[in-house]
Amino acid sequence: MEKYCKGCGTLMQFDDPQLLGYSPKKEADYCQRCFRLTHYGAHSLSKVQGVDEEKLMKQVSAMNALIVWVVDCFDFESSLLNNLNRHFYGQDVMIVATKRDLLPTTLAQDKFERFLKSRLKEEGVRCVGLVTTGLEQYQQAEQILGMIRSCRKGKDVIIMGKANAGKSTLINSLFGQNILTVSRYPGTTLELNALQFEDFMIYDAPGLKNEGSLLIEADEKDLKHIVPQKPIRPSVYQIYEDQSFALGGLCRVDVECEKQASVVFYCSNELNIHRGALKNADELWKRHQGGLLKPTVQSDFGHMKKRTFAMKGKKMDVAIAGLGWVCISGNVKKVSVWAPKMTHIADRKAMI
Repeated sequence: MEKYCKGCGTLMQFDDPQLLGYSPKKEADYCQRCFRLTHYGAHSLSKVQGVDEEKLMKQVSAMNALIVWVVDCFDFESSLLNNLNRHFYGQDVMIVATKRDLLPTTLAQDKFERFLKSRLKEEGVRCVGLVTTGLEQYQQAEQILGMIRSCRKGKDVIIMGKANAGKSTLINSLFGQNILTVSRYPGTTLELNALQFEDFMIYDAPGLKNEGSLLIEADEKDLKHIVPQKPIRPSVYQIYEDQSFALGGLCRVDVECEKQASVVFYCSNELNIHRGALKNADELWKRHQGGLLKPTVQSDFGHMKKRTFAMKGKKMDVAIAGLGWVCISGNVKKVSVWAPKMTHIADRKAMI
């Protein structure tokens, strides 16, 4: 007898974790994705494929609607969409930045909003509204709704974003219930869902693939060490010579300096950082990856790619998609990041 997930309505299957509707338990009422969404919220990682993104973007661009684009404050660089406004030419775009409460408590809200607006401007994103919110979004629901009502100008609303940016949690907050898991909408993982809200429709779009995230290559069992679930505490290092930092066995950050420099990591508090002399870094990595240096990715050192950045100004960030970022300041010559080839690495003006 065929069985359908009570959360998303997808036909359930029990053989392939990479396909839609998978559950490891035949007696389960929810597929693995919906189970994780229900029990782990924004901390779950969806690797499920099946969305025809080109078809989806054409469908959205043809609609006369307000686009609410959801970005992850912690993983901001990889949760944006290149040429966002060009994809939705002539449509208004509103930004909701989620997971604000994962950032250090010392980061002032006005400073963070200036950073967001500056980065959006640099990326050419023109938005009609910007709201920041935490993991538990119910307290900010009215503020977000107020902005939506102000920006939509009589139009329907489409909520979009990269996978795991917090879009589902946002929608549940707006409706005041876990509407995405208690209601059955066949094909919700594959196409737009039309949800009646007040006197207009809210369309739930499937999360777009975030192929540049390092999390894609990490083992599921290691996510609790990689994905932050509490406000991150900066790990601060003062260095006086060339140093290398291994973030578990996931990636490596090499800093070449003259005299003194400061290196500050903003990543999960559960992730171990190992510091050593740069001249010994290759030997340490090859000998200890998967042992002392863990968690690790499924790529060995030979499959890692090196990206090098020259110091820009007195202070800059280097963001590693899915993992966080490192802030560099002082007498630094260059910063090199070793990470899986597909991982998106970017330099930017310092957030903090």
